[in-house]
Amino acid sequence: MGSKELTLYLEDQQKSAQRPYKTSNEKELKLSIENSDIILVGDFHTFDQNNKNFLRIINNLLSNNDDFVMAVEFIHHHSQHIIDAYLKDELTETEFLEEINYQDSWHFPWPHYKAFFDLAKEYNIKVIAINSDGTLPERDLFAAKIINAEIRKVLVFIGELHIVEDKLPKKLREMNPENKVLVIHQNLDDIYWDLKPGEYIIKFNDDEYSLQTSPPWIKYESLNYWFDYMDEDPDFEIHEHKLNQGIFLFSSNITDNFFDLCKKISEVLHLNISHQELEHFNLYDHQSLEIVLKNVYTYRNKELHQFLENQLISGAIFNLPNKRIYYCPTYSFNRLVLISGIHLYQIISDRNQSPFRINDSNLSLSYFTQKRVFSYLVSKIINPFRKCDRYQDIQNEDVKKIIDCNSIEELESIIFSLNLEQTNHIGQILGSYLGELLYEMIFLKDKKEYLFILDCIKETNYELETLFFIIRSIFTEKSYQSDTKRIF
Repeated sequence: MGSKELTLYLEDQQKSAQRPYKTSNEKELKLSIENSDIILVGDFHTFDQNNKNFLRIINNLLSNNDDFVMAVEFIHHHSQHIIDAYLKDELTETEFLEEINYQDSWHFPWPHYKAFFDLAKEYNIKVIAINSDGTLPERDLFAAKIINAEIRKVLVFIGELHIVEDKLPKKLREMNPENKVLVIHQNLDDIYWDLKPGEYIIKFNDDEYSLQTSPPWIKYESLNYWFDYMDEDPDFEIHEHKLNQGIFLFSSNITDNFFDLCKKISEVLHLNISHQELEHFNLYDHQSLEIVLKNVYTYRNKELHQFLENQLISGAIFNLPNKRIYYCPTYSFNRLVLISGIHLYQIISDRNQSPFRINDSNLSLSYFTQKRVFSYLVSKIINPFRKCDRYQDIQNEDVKKIIDCNSIEELESIIFSLNLEQTNHIGQILGSYLGELLYEMIFLKDKKEYLFILDCIKETNYELETLFFIIRSIFTEKSYQSDTKRIF
């Protein structure tokens, strides 16, 4: 595939995105998916958000009991028999990756795609490989023949340049005009800048949509980090890739990236934190577990030891209490932003001389929740499309009881017997939800009066009265009980 050919495909995509469009919604898109014979979903190969949306479409089809086939570009068609063997559990995951020569033939993070096969095994979904050799038009033609040979609905995950209207979609329609072909683009750059807050699904026509669920800079950050990774490890050893769960490490400039993010966020939120304060941190990943554990054991409290050890085992992102020591097992842009929020909150806490104390479940819950509200709000500022569980999605009944409680005494009775692990777990769920709603109030609905809640959180007062005040100030109407997160 020549660079000139790729450039032409890219230019065609950019022209295609300039067409008029209308905003749409999940209901309309789901109906189009249901009524289509072939669904083409665009893939930006380094960006896992695209894969997550594809999984959501799969789950939507499964919930409707649709009988469908999954078609994927990332495996060459001559490896079809290997896919069949893997789905029958005749090959281990490592054997499968080696047999299809994933190391040389695709090279993009395997976990982005692994979930497709997990679902295919669980629900007995046929997976067909549609990649081939040749020019881009030749590969489009080959894929069209394979897809059109299927008699069931086909859900296709393929590079975003292939699904421009006059490429693969045109070939599919020419081969079988009776098939209804639906195209779902993802995160078209130019469209992002024209959308209003809360708009994330657009349609060019009844057969062509785009899911706008991420800012362009996050998509291209994934590409930059992938190139860094390839530069640092051009040989790409598959077993090591699996050991690291497929999430590549940042370049050696990770601390610079982190510092720059903290500076930008501090400026946006007018935190007035000096560069000298921001530079005071230590950020570790899974390669530095011994250093992290050594710091864990400087605390005398055994419950805290156990809690932090469990955090490490579960692969959580956290900071050591009252210290600017942060742990992130593996990095992504979203994770780095979240840690930036934690770092800024720790600096504010240090300024206010508000240390974390673990012997009181009331204080623990308030601390974990407020820290999560702040760090999640920060992550939403950088990535407005980030989602969390809302009331109807939350499985933890204690969280719902806390949201619904009408007095501090009621709140105390709910958390009275909770240990550190439980208060942290509740704090993460509750804090994310509160942070999301606070972001919507301040940045989407322009309700500046809610800034007082952010100011309250920045006071780092961990008394239960403060937490109760924050909860009741955000959940002001009972309509929240029907609240659920969007699909895409």
